[in-house]
Amino acid sequence: ESDEGDEEEGEEGEQNDVAGQRRDDRATVASPSSSFGGAENLRASREEILERIAKAEKEKTEGNAWFGKAAYAQASEHYTMALELLPLPDEVELGEQSEADGSSLSSLLPPDVDNAKLKSQRCVLFANRAACRLQEGDYEGTAEDCSNALELDGGYVKAYVRRAKAYEALEEYDQGLADVRKAMELG
Repeated sequence: ESDEGDEEEGEEGEQNDVAGQRRDDRATVASPSSSFGGAENLRASREEILERIAKAEKEKTEGNAWFGKAAYAQASEHYTMALELLPLPDEVELGEQSEADGSSLSSLLPPDVDNAKLKSQRCVLFANRAACRLQEGDYEGTAEDCSNALELDGGYVKAYVRRAKAYEALEEYDQGLADVRKAMELG
C-alpha cells in the first residue's frame, strides 16, 4: 500500500486554525498488525480511514466468496488484506496540535463506527482466516489466529472450537479440551 499522502503534508493534511497557525488534522494510524507485533505508523485523514474500512469490508466479502468455493488460500489472502486495512480507533493517535485544540478521534470516524464495532470486525476476520488455515492443515496458524480473535472477543465460540480442533491436531490435548469446555460453557 502506498503512503502517497505522507509526501505532500502541506496540501491535504494541514489547515489554518483560528489563530492563523497551521494545524494538522490528520491522524496517525498504526498498521493494523501493531496490536499483534508493531509496525510503522501511517498518516491518514478521516476520508482515508473511512476508505480503509470500506476496502476492508470488500476484502472480507471477497474472502467469503472464495471460502464458499473451498478456495481457502485465496480466501485467506483476502482476510489478511482486510486485517491489514482495518484500523482500530485505539491505533489512531492524533497529533499534538489536534490534541491541543480539543479534536478527538471520534470526529474522524462516522457515528456508526466505534472501537467495539472495529474490534468485532477484526475478530471475525481472524476467525475466518483461522477457518481457512484449519482447512489447509496449518494448525499453528489456526491456533494463532483464534488466539488473536479471542483477544478481541473472549466470548467468540467459533474461535474456541476452531482452536480446539487445531490443538487436537497438534496433540495439545489439554489446551484443546480447555477450549472445548469454554465453548460449551459459552455456547
